[in-house]
Amino acid sequence: MSSIERRIAIIGAGPRGISVLERIVATYRELAEQGAAPERLAVAVVDDVQPGAGRVWRTDQNFDLCMNTLADAVTLFPEPGSSVHAPVLEGPTMYEWIMLVRGEELGAQRDPRGAKAALFARHPVQPLGHRAQDIEQTEPNTHPPRGLYGEYLRWAFSAVLGMVPEAIEVTVHHSKAVSIAPGADGTDTIELADGTRLRAHATVLALGWLDTELAPEEQALAAAAAKHEQLEWVAPNNPADQDFSNVPSWEESGQEVLIRGLGMGFFDAMSMLTVGRGGAFIPDATAPAGLRYQPSGREPRILAMAGRGYPHQPRPEFSGMPPRAELRRLGRAIAQLDTPLPANSLDFGRTLWPALLRDAQEAYYRVLLAAEPDVLKKVTEIIDDPATDPLNMHEDNRLDGLVSFDERFNIPWENNPVSRLEDKAEAAGEEMSIDSFTRGLFEQLLGDWREAQRGEESPVKMGLFSFGAAMKRIALVDEPGRFTQASREEEYALFGSIAQMVSVGPPAFRTAELLALIDAGLVRFLGAKPELTVDEETPAFRVSSATTGEEVCAPVLIEALIHDPDVRHTACPLSTQLLAQCRMRAWAWGDGSPSGAPEVDRETGLLIGASGQRDTRVHMLGVPLREVRADMTNSPKVGEDPVIFQETDAAARSALRIAMSRP
Repeated sequence: MSSIERRIAIIGAGPRGISVLERIVATYRELAEQGAAPERLAVAVVDDVQPGAGRVWRTDQNFDLCMNTLADAVTLFPEPGSSVHAPVLEGPTMYEWIMLVRGEELGAQRDPRGAKAALFARHPVQPLGHRAQDIEQTEPNTHPPRGLYGEYLRWAFSAVLGMVPEAIEVTVHHSKAVSIAPGADGTDTIELADGTRLRAHATVLALGWLDTELAPEEQALAAAAAKHEQLEWVAPNNPADQDFSNVPSWEESGQEVLIRGLGMGFFDAMSMLTVGRGGAFIPDATAPAGLRYQPSGREPRILAMAGRGYPHQPRPEFSGMPPRAELRRLGRAIAQLDTPLPANSLDFGRTLWPALLRDAQEAYYRVLLAAEPDVLKKVTEIIDDPATDPLNMHEDNRLDGLVSFDERFNIPWENNPVSRLEDKAEAAGEEMSIDSFTRGLFEQLLGDWREAQRGEESPVKMGLFSFGAAMKRIALVDEPGRFTQASREEEYALFGSIAQMVSVGPPAFRTAELLALIDAGLVRFLGAKPELTVDEETPAFRVSSATTGEEVCAPVLIEALIHDPDVRHTACPLSTQLLAQCRMRAWAWGDGSPSGAPEVDRETGLLIGASGQRDTRVHMLGVPLREVRADMTNSPKVGEDPVIFQETDAAARSALRIAMSRP
């Protein structure tokens, strides 16, 4: 073995960066047992926000910002049986960690070998008195604060650091990596904002959500806000990083604040502009959704808008952890596919989409007709009839006499909730105003919330649950770009639209809070497909929607969204330089058009350069690949063999192999 020091750099110390380090340590130990490990290894870990939590999960963010997943559903430790090469380090899920922090026993069912409790005992947690209430109140199916997840990540990071063998020297740099350049000696030089220069034989980029350049429309909005001091434009960003301090209250301005986007970013902004300003949601059995909003006088009134025009639907509330969707037909359809499948070869609309739709229909009717097995059998026969159109089965005349039209699973209607309101208005011969649209949306969203409260007893929630449950399985089949471009733009896009609407929705309590704000007159809705211009004379942001036909002017516009990462238009200096050095290129779809994701070697995570050759040193993992790799934006889920661990394990092995091969 050589005594020459081998160097690896990990850029980004959120969940993936921590996992890469843990996998390096596990792989090193395995090599050491075989007598094949280097005598000296230096690993530099770099993060400019908070090493161990990263930007999204940093621990100093607003306590009201909650996770979209459940406390007992996430872990940062590969489980026994995971698809990784190096031995796993058994560690607690987030909820099990909270149990241990509270001094509770995990028990034999959760920790049969006692490995999780032993790991916690070897690496005590730092005092978390400022999180005492969150820790005390968290249950397995709680949506915990993001900052509390950050505390779990930081503990996991400290536990990994505490297990590093003496032969490995880990240095942690709280700074931003601003440049990367190849050297003549087979290393890269990485410069940090604080002036530190790191040499690395292998580099792993776990950058998370890349900053992106402003789109042309956004550049115009930024320029208008810079030109007119009366205008305030809050650019797209992670909600914890958006600055709402200049957003005036209704009492100060007497004008509504525009929010564009009705996904999770909207609910985050809503929370920070209300509870974050001293307001409170008070339990009230007489209120429609059980909550009444008590204003502080510091909150704005909000006019919300989005392309779909309707808030993401609330997640169903289950008595325990979410059930597993059966998806029998989809599973059979996947098993029948030829392998390997080349890129741009699989018609999603012909192969997998009909199977998933039939599974969703069955999930709906299994709940609706639970007390009528004979009717359910007949409906299931219709579902499985090859002549049935499973997307528009609500129009099938064979259901007459079995299920009333209003009780049928209308998937297109669920995907376009605003169309329901438009249909009602048209049937009544009415034109919708912003106020009437808001009233109708309130009643419809209240119905969605009530269905969410029913959990597994809600036919519509269980039918829609199938789409979200299928996302990872279908995305894995698609890797890398196997679906034909035509089916990608049609059926796969429709699937993504439905799945995003129902599976990336807020916890039901957030929807209850929104309903309380609407009821208090603090939130109204403009409609779908808003059109936005800047009125330079007033000055103001001018918006309108064909849904309501009204035009509104306002001095404040908040963008409640995060751009999808795109390496072609990134503000990340490392990505920009790697593109300029021809060491990275965008993945191309089957028709030759570029995606926004970098192309990587799937076995190692190494970048593919402009020539089509694999880079010899630099790996890219995680969120930047989300357009072409499955499960890139989800926290690792318990019992699902998360892709993140397969990805970090492969990159760790590759980085060690590269570092060891250097003379």
